Amino acid sequence: MTVYRRMPEDGAVVAVASGPLVIMAYGLSAMAYADDTAECWIDGPAGRMSAREARQCLRDWMNRGI
Repeated sequence: MTVYRRMPEDGAVVAVASGPLVIMAYGLSAMAYADDTAECWIDGPAGRMSAREARQCLRDWMNRGI
């Protein structure tokens, strides 16, 4: 899984971090909270996940005790 961010200055897409989904979801959520105008997402084998979707996955995982 890789977290990407579109840079506001020039629109370039930059890979920010790669790793396990749960760690990338926490990182993406933190980035989105720090800068709510940032365009960030996770790409992986299952497709693209937005910051909102990542936060929902984290809530679901916590509710299941995983």
